[in-house]
Amino acid sequence: IKMGLAVFWWDPLATLAVTTPDLVEFDWTPVDVILDGPSSGRTFESATGVRMRVAFSADTALFERTLLDVLNGR
Repeated sequence: IKMGLAVFWWDPLATLAVTTPDLVEFDWTPVDVILDGPSSGRTFESATGVRMRVAFSADTALFERTLLDVLNGR
């Protein structure tokens, strides 16, 4: 991170969201999936999509504390 490298926290956030109820705000939203091309596999909000429980925001401070606690065995 200090070297300017991009770091993505999607996987740890998704994992902690399962066990930490107040970490992420969810809402029900219709979602579809791009099936072809370079964006294949990406999800997007779509009026004709399937309604799914989607995370829209996360508590950054709680995420950092919880992640560090898990990594440090607390």
